[in-house]
Amino acid sequence: MQQFRRATYAETTKRTYSSMKTAYLRFCLYFSRTPVPADRMTVLLYRVFLTRSLSATSIPGYMNIIRLLHLEVGLPNPLETWEQKALHKGILRLKGTPTKQKLPITPDILRRMHSHMDMSEPFLVAFWAACIIAFFCFLRKSTMLPETRGSGSRKQTYLSLHDAKISPDKDSAMITVRHTKTIQFGQRVLKLPLARVPDSVLCPVKALEHLLSQYSEELQHSNAPLFSYVDRSGVLKSLTYKSFVKTLKYYLDKCGYDSGAYSGHSFRRGGCSYAFDIGIPPLLIKLRGDWRSNAYERYVTVYDAMHEKLAQSLSAGIVN
Repeated sequence: MQQFRRATYAETTKRTYSSMKTAYLRFCLYFSRTPVPADRMTVLLYRVFLTRSLSATSIPGYMNIIRLLHLEVGLPNPLETWEQKALHKGILRLKGTPTKQKLPITPDILRRMHSHMDMSEPFLVAFWAACIIAFFCFLRKSTMLPETRGSGSRKQTYLSLHDAKISPDKDSAMITVRHTKTIQFGQRVLKLPLARVPDSVLCPVKALEHLLSQYSEELQHSNAPLFSYVDRSGVLKSLTYKSFVKTLKYYLDKCGYDSGAYSGHSFRRGGCSYAFDIGIPPLLIKLRGDWRSNAYERYVTVYDAMHEKLAQSLSAGIVN
């Protein structure tokens, strides 16, 4: 399967390169321009020509063909000029579109989803635990879940059962993350504590306890995916990207939400926004979400109530 994926990726890349190369050569043929070496006007005109049918974010990929064609014959890259960079910025201003972010999952959404779940179903126990831990730990689905079932032969990037520990007093838990977007080579681990929320369906420790109670002591220390369940035939299975997102959308629809406006990433954004809303220092949010830069700031949703709170604070600070 892995070899098939690599072959498919290679074939797709080859076809994409070929189609982009053909588009550039046809442009040069139609307008009587020399493709290689291309003069400054040819490169500028081609970039403008592409704006007729492509988005601003797609144009660089097509322009990269010019760079590759020149490098193949030992010529310098004709794209590295101030004119090209200035023109690219101008196109972004005229044709740029804002990034469409998925909406954040909120505590209220989680409560409504939970009210529709039968928590005697092992699959839903695993799904609910994944939802709660993704929210409180700001996790990506790729950090939590295997992409497909039976992917043990590939490098493990998901959470295992031995990565979740509940404290002896049952008041807290610890999630150990060994692989994220910024932890690729095992250079460190990320320790994410969870605290009990008494008498709440949103308690992450309770959700984890319920999940782990389904397994034997031996299995709890195994390398099996953390968000696993035993199906009706007694076979141990695990949530995957697809099953997690499919179930999420099902319950969002059932609760009356537009499921198309949410994704697995909505938990990461929702947890981050919730932490900001209750006054958690930005540095701690950044560390918990394992962001290297301040990119986490674009995940934060600033609600109207927060703007009103700011306005009241500003007014209260005025001394007559």
